Amino acid sequence: MRVDVEKFLFVGPASQKDEFILACQKQGSIQFFGAKTSLSDLLAKDFFDVTQAIKILIPYDVEQTPHVSIVDPLSFSRMVIADKLKLEELHLTRREVREKLQKVTPFGKIPLEMIRELESKTSLRFRLWTAHVATRGTEVCPHLIETATVSTRQYFLSLTKEPIDLPGLEEIPLTEETVNLSQTMQELTKKIENIEDYLKHRAAFVVSLRRALIDELDGKKRQHVLENALFPLENRLFSVIGWVPESLSESVHAICDSMNILAEEVPILSGEAPPTCLENKNFSRVGEDLVNIYDTPSPSDTDPSLWVLFFFSLFFAMIVEDGGYGLVFLIAALIMHKKITKKSSTTKRFIKLTAILGTSCLIWGLCTHCFFGIDLSPKNPLFSRSPITYLVEKQADYHLTRNDHKVAQWTQLHGSPPTSRDQFLYERPAPHAPPFQRAFMEATLLELALLTGCIHIMVSICRYLSRRIMNAGWLLLIAGGYLFAANYMHATSLFHYLFGLDPASSGEKGLQVAYAGLFFSLIASVCKHGLPGAFEITAAIQVFADVLSYLRIFALALAGTLIANLSNQLAGKLPFIIAVMMLIFAHSMNMLMSIMGGVIHGLRLNFLEWYHYSFEGGGTPFTPLKLEERQ
Repeated sequence: MRVDVEKFLFVGPASQKDEFILACQKQGSIQFFGAKTSLSDLLAKDFFDVTQAIKILIPYDVEQTPHVSIVDPLSFSRMVIADKLKLEELHLTRREVREKLQKVTPFGKIPLEMIRELESKTSLRFRLWTAHVATRGTEVCPHLIETATVSTRQYFLSLTKEPIDLPGLEEIPLTEETVNLSQTMQELTKKIENIEDYLKHRAAFVVSLRRALIDELDGKKRQHVLENALFPLENRLFSVIGWVPESLSESVHAICDSMNILAEEVPILSGEAPPTCLENKNFSRVGEDLVNIYDTPSPSDTDPSLWVLFFFSLFFAMIVEDGGYGLVFLIAALIMHKKITKKSSTTKRFIKLTAILGTSCLIWGLCTHCFFGIDLSPKNPLFSRSPITYLVEKQADYHLTRNDHKVAQWTQLHGSPPTSRDQFLYERPAPHAPPFQRAFMEATLLELALLTGCIHIMVSICRYLSRRIMNAGWLLLIAGGYLFAANYMHATSLFHYLFGLDPASSGEKGLQVAYAGLFFSLIASVCKHGLPGAFEITAAIQVFADVLSYLRIFALALAGTLIANLSNQLAGKLPFIIAVMMLIFAHSMNMLMSIMGGVIHGLRLNFLEWYHYSFEGGGTPFTPLKLEERQ
């Protein structure tokens, strides 16, 4: 529900300014002029380090101490970041030491002092070497003594008077550092453990650190409001201007009265656009999230949240067209509800939306008797009692009663006329040829997609009919054009076999109604806009194109159904284990594609075709000064 927003001037003693702004922030009912600030604005300046520290500490799953307050969160965070950087350096150093140690270990304990003493007494020089086995070090140099072979590497010792250069071999420095690698490794491990303990200890203050960050953000917001306030009479008064929704004006007046603050409504100046305030709960709030994906309603728009949610759920279900997939969505929503212990308001609404879409798909799957693309027998209760089957049977009775071209087509394929409705619907003309029931069902789903589109657009036109009376003609054009199109294309409409309308007479009357609507819109537009209003007649093309856009529902649903059926048929020819794996993969991919199609085109039909007649958009959301959400 959209609530009108009023413009207020607040004036009071300067000594009350901090208390007043804090009370307004706690209530969250006023959007002060020039007071917009966001978390990103704050983090881009002083508190980026705080968020970095929180990211570092979160992986340490330790018990929190929320009762502890951090006096200087910035210094605390920088110590955490410094420890993290030092930890990364130590890990890198230890990795390098480990690589060196792997090369030295095969030589065993190296008596460096004894080697140095021996070198000083003789003219021989000790050197250590390693190489890949394929190098064949002893063939490269006869002075090499093989000491060990580990995996694919060989290790050698050389005793020579003169320095030698051995291509393909790597020399291991015979230094104090090399000899003490094991001790260095232990020291590095001890330092890493100590820093990990420090970080783990500080991780108990993540909640306190996050709370300190939020408190700082709230304080920055209040400071920003005061920076845009005026202080007349030598700073003895303060004055600010803000937007207040009508539904919250009483609570705002209550705060002002308690603090001797003057709250006076002032006129909205020309060129000023008040923010759009939407107050929604439950399902309407979920719909508002969908609306905000595209644009914010203008201050004069009526809230489309519930309409968008209803039709989006319907279009999504018609595109997915599988009750089995809907059941998977419901299970996913239940798992998220159970597994996610700390849920933000956004997460809760997402889970609710998933449950709504799953329920819609399950209901539509029952209507179309479609579950994971399985072909049900006509005797199956889910098949025989579904609404689509009822429409198909009514259509079959209509053709049998009239003994029209459909019956003649069936007779030509089978060689004799049908003797019953079941024979007419389910008997195949050839072993692998589809029965007439399949064609009737597809024709029914195609018409339902178009009919849903007509209803969707007509609802949109009716919402703003009082503002755009010339659109009443488009209502007549859509209704009349629908009846005329069925007769013009020699198609059987559900209005024919459900309500007994004669195709010829209903088509003729439909054409008359369409012309009447076109004429009405033309005259109404000319009366309102003068001669240029005659161009309103071109909008008929837009209406026609908008209605045809809803054919995408049938096309996407048919594609998904064919892929599911084909996957099931292929799996029937494979071994059981391979068939199960193939079915899981194929249905997962088909489900993913169906979700993409349902979301993209379900929203598109609302945001483009539907919004064209009942949405202005271009508004700015109402963002009151309020405390940040605390989890």
